[in-house]
Amino acid sequence: MTNEYLEKLKELLIENDLSFDIVPKYEKYFELGKEANMTEEEIISRLPSVESIINELKSAVSTNYAENIINYSMRIKSGIIKKIVIKDSLESGVKFEVSDNTNINILEDVDFLDISDKKNIVGAKEDKRVEVTICIGPNIKFDEFKIKVSSCLIEVDKIVGTSAEIKVVSGNVSFGKIVFDSFYLNLVSGNTQIESIDANNLKISVVSGDIILVNTNNSIGKINTVSGDILIKNSYDTEKIKVSSITGKAKVISKKVNNKVHVIIEDLKNLF
Repeated sequence: MTNEYLEKLKELLIENDLSFDIVPKYEKYFELGKEANMTEEEIISRLPSVESIINELKSAVSTNYAENIINYSMRIKSGIIKKIVIKDSLESGVKFEVSDNTNINILEDVDFLDISDKKNIVGAKEDKRVEVTICIGPNIKFDEFKIKVSSCLIEVDKIVGTSAEIKVVSGNVSFGKIVFDSFYLNLVSGNTQIESIDANNLKISVVSGDIILVNTNNSIGKINTVSGDILIKNSYDTEKIKVSSITGKAKVISKKVNNKVHVIIEDLKNLF
């Protein structure tokens, strides 16, 4: 029973992207209880539920985030960027690293960030293409986040905001954690992988490429690909998301938290 309590705590910490700093505290409670000849049932009866621990931690994080939030809007429109990396940073604000800024203009104006080449040329020559790294500090929220690029790879650690619109002609996109009210991704050719996404209005549309989503927390929307496979796993409330693939396979592995029922639905394209 000890393992069940602690393992459930760890599982929910991971799902909610919370720190593991709290775990040793509860491990110590069990150690002290056993030293006092208490049964595991007695120890657990004196501890708060795992759900209440998680809710308290989420509330504390939310309060801290709200008090220190910094709003930005960002627009990236370019045909000469070959790779965009967005990563977490401990430094405040948003900082840029460009491999060759000869053809890139970066405009920073308080709460608006603009990255574009001078003429927004699509299909620029290979020797002019550059890599852009964007370091995002704590408590950054993007009211508007737009990316429009041609042949480009996109890698994102974590990003939070209100509205996101990403359009890529060719290239793979990979996201760690996404939290947006509205998230729209249009990819002509390439694969999409998202570790965790929470969006009230979610739309992912791919012409040729696979889509893999690990967690779709409370997300509502549509995911479709013309030529490619779709896999959504370890997700909750998947009935809120419509999935379709014309020539590929679609598979959802969903888990309902309350009754721990695991359901596997294959070839979802036949259901929509």
